[in-house]
Amino acid sequence: MNILSINIRGIAGAAKASWVKDIRIFNKVSAIALQESKVGSVRISDLMGFWENRDFEFSSSATVGLPGGLIWIWDPKILRIDFVVQERSILILRGKLAGGGDRVNLVNVYAPQSTSAKSQLWMDISACINPLEGKWIIAGDFNAVRNPDERKNTSFKRVCAENFNSFIFENGLLEVLPNRHSDHCLALLEIVDLKYGPRPFRVFHSWIGKPGFEEAVEKFEPHEPPDVSLSAKFASIRARLKIWRDEFLLKEREIERLALSELESLEYEMETRNLTEEEEWILVENRRLVREVEIRRSSDLKQRARLKLAMDVDENSKFLHAVVNGRKASNSIHGLNVNGEWCTKPNSVKKHVLSFFRDKFREEYPVRPEMLCSNLKKISDSKSEMLTTVLSDSEIKDAVFGCGDDRLLVLTE
Repeated sequence: MNILSINIRGIAGAAKASWVKDIRIFNKVSAIALQESKVGSVRISDLMGFWENRDFEFSSSATVGLPGGLIWIWDPKILRIDFVVQERSILILRGKLAGGGDRVNLVNVYAPQSTSAKSQLWMDISACINPLEGKWIIAGDFNAVRNPDERKNTSFKRVCAENFNSFIFENGLLEVLPNRHSDHCLALLEIVDLKYGPRPFRVFHSWIGKPGFEEAVEKFEPHEPPDVSLSAKFASIRARLKIWRDEFLLKEREIERLALSELESLEYEMETRNLTEEEEWILVENRRLVREVEIRRSSDLKQRARLKLAMDVDENSKFLHAVVNGRKASNSIHGLNVNGEWCTKPNSVKKHVLSFFRDKFREEYPVRPEMLCSNLKKISDSKSEMLTTVLSDSEIKDAVFGCGDDRLLVLTE
């Protein structure tokens, strides 16, 4: 998440908005802190030029007099803001980062010129900061310096600098951009990818138990220090698993190709003659090999789908839950009219529903008369036994190949 802070000195003017928009797009900025908006109220149409479209949320604090006015603009897909503090000189956003769920607090500051007013502002911000509530990022125009070297063309106020330094030290803040690099110019806090060791690698459940997998994972000689050893172990496992995976998949594809080739040959032979016992065993074994490969690939696809769902957090989950809850509400039985009284107790409702359907399917005549028809024609015992005899493989084969090209064989149980 990248954050842009700038003293805009008035949000009016298309040139400013276009300039900030280009910086935001180029640097993939997720939140913008603007100081000195110089407007009493802010509308979404006033900020569309800063963001390019309407896919943003914002919060603002009104200006008092000519200077002042704070605005936060953020991407709701990155930041989920649930609480906002609006004051004259500070604008605080509290929420979570999308996906990870980490708490974050963003503070936009426009400090007054008076030393005593700035001292009171530092105390107000310090009262809000709580390390247990997540990370704190404070940006804005502080109108203060930390040492004489940062002050240019104006007098250095030692008391103001001491108060500012005490505020930073007591709250455990880390100065990201010293004032010598920014004086009413934009400040960009960019979070870049750092190298914390080997890249993550994917392991499929179907690999476990395959020949050579355990040897590729277990073969490692640890060394000191422990953190370096762990990083080296991950790198070593990843490299060996990559080699094992390529060899395993190549061998699997070759086995599948041979099995399919033999299956095609045996199925062709089955059309003209009966297979020998050895050929039948080969047929069954090749079918088993092809089925195992298909099951393994299906398992990998299933794991990939679950991983993608977990990473993307299923953007349609809110809609789907709403549909499911709506169907539950429409299909649920809130109560029944029993003997002229409205009954809402779940146990009573279940009891009367069970009684209703039980009566519908109850046998009204448990004892029925038997039919005695001694004059009906019957088949002989030998024909009856023949009809219940299990069909042999040869009979099934003769029936199948005797159908011809213009008839359809239908088997019924």
